[in-house]
Amino acid sequence: MRESSQTVRLPKSVVAGLYEASVRFEQIIETMEVLLDKKTMQRIKLGEKQYRKKAYVLARNAEEIRKVLSS
Repeated sequence: MRESSQTVRLPKSVVAGLYEASVRFEQIIETMEVLLDKKTMQRIKLGEKQYRKKAYVLARNAEEIRKVLSS
């Protein structure tokens, strides 16, 4: 049996809408994965707490990052 080649024409707006919907769906899935991961949520909560207390270091370039990480 020979397969026939078929094409479908879609308006650009439909293709753009499908793409945007797929991106949004992926974002929702990623958010759900984070929310369901207890360790990740603990790290996020700790980071928020440290941020509120200003318990963080600013690094303006790669050298400063290396310096902070090595100490």
